[in-house]
Amino acid sequence: MDGSREAVPEKGGATPINIPDDILTIAKESMFRLGGIPPTVFVLGPTHKTYMPLPMGATPAERVRIMTQAGAALAQSGEVGEVEQVI
Repeated sequence: MDGSREAVPEKGGATPINIPDDILTIAKESMFRLGGIPPTVFVLGPTHKTYMPLPMGATPAERVRIMTQAGAALAQSGEVGEVEQVI
């Protein structure tokens, strides 16, 4: 087995996530340049797509807090228009 899991919602599997090509490109570039992908929040809207690298939180709860604050700040900035997706 190659480590991937079948995502078939009809059989109780996870629902596949549609990841935009822009995010995949950024992730690939980061892997190539940095050897990994730092914590990052992506905010997509009709007028703009943006992302923000995040500091690594010490605990899962802290990481959630950091991601939530970053996503809210990017959304409130109005830079992307009405938020369509946060990843």
